[in-house]
Amino acid sequence: MELFAPRSNCFVAHFDMLGMRTIIQEDLDQAWDLLLDFEDARTQSRDLPLSEDTRRSIREIVFSDTVVFISQADGPGDLHAIIARSLELFRASFAGGIPVRGVIAHGSMAISDDPLRFIGQALVDAHDLGESQKILGVSLQREATLLFERNPFKFTSGAHVLVDWDVPTQQGSENRSVLNWPPFCHTYFPKGFPVTPEELYGRFKREEFACLPQEVQQKYKNTLEFILYSSQVIPRTS
Repeated sequence: MELFAPRSNCFVAHFDMLGMRTIIQEDLDQAWDLLLDFEDARTQSRDLPLSEDTRRSIREIVFSDTVVFISQADGPGDLHAIIARSLELFRASFAGGIPVRGVIAHGSMAISDDPLRFIGQALVDAHDLGESQKILGVSLQREATLLFERNPFKFTSGAHVLVDWDVPTQQGSENRSVLNWPPFCHTYFPKGFPVTPEELYGRFKREEFACLPQEVQQKYKNTLEFILYSSQVIPRTS
């Protein structure tokens, strides 16, 4: 059995779908269709100019409605690659009407291939931070943000990569760097971006917005606040 020693030179991105538990309980067939759509988004999203070597350097693991990306190391190129790949996945999911949240974290990981096993603090942090955030989108753990700030970059379009924002969480709010995804998804709305939570939810509509639990409605309201904020400020993180 091949086993890589626990290491601190690793980035992990953890994604899951919002509301999947409820959908499974109410309509297993619909949940299955969403799962297949999410897999299509993962396998067919190749919007950014990443080399094949870069793509192969990111290990991608799928379990139910969870997708995990694991980098080979923790150099600037590894972080840039996992950020770009995360944007690809989020954008493709958004286009397909799949509400996704995610977190990119840095820390130790141990991985074996046969059988596949993986554990580590980076995965724990990415999972826990993702579970706590009440928005659609991808945020960074503080340690990952600090590493980005040592070697910042911009997208080829000139758009900033990260926006500092007070992310609503289960505990209140936490200032985090959030992946600046709205410039890449604005074409999915007639006016360039949604102006109401109902319009945003229209991308993912499975029932009337007013019928959603208040906690779920709030996540879409929070996401709209981030979209509007990111369009009105110059991001503090390059």
